[in-house]
Amino acid sequence: RELGGGQAGLAHALWVLGMEMLARGEPAVARSLAEESVQIFRTIGDEFGLSISLANLGAIVLDQGNHALASSLLEESVEISRKAGDDWMLSLPLRNLGVVIFRQGDHDRAEALIKESLFLLRELGDKLYTSRGLECLATVVSMRGDHGRAARLFGAGEALREAIGASVP
Repeated sequence: RELGGGQAGLAHALWVLGMEMLARGEPAVARSLAEESVQIFRTIGDEFGLSISLANLGAIVLDQGNHALASSLLEESVEISRKAGDDWMLSLPLRNLGVVIFRQGDHDRAEALIKESLFLLRELGDKLYTSRGLECLATVVSMRGDHGRAARLFGAGEALREAIGASVP
């Protein structure tokens, strides 16, 4: 804010800081920062930034247990990302929407969304988000009773994380 680097720079900084505050256990602060980021991106018409900030706000409100709002935010992010044709931008809200749908009990749709996200990430060669997606898919598969497959998916996610030195979120 003090540097006056423009609204887009501020909005990007806000969503990144929001995710950091969530990781530090301050969800109310995280949500406030993410909401401001969404508002700025809407105002300036930055579709990429809006999609990412909506996805992050969706993750924050999901963490707070508000499945209805999380679903709405993530659906909007998915819609913007599909229109933009950016596979990386699309992969993140797809995975998070899959988590919301899973928590709402629709395991078939959750699996389809997470698999779509993983397909996009594989094509992009993104190992970090692929590892997280594999773990989400493993959770869905486990809840459906296929524990052997779930263990293999968890193992694959863990191996990817270890290969790139990433921590467990």
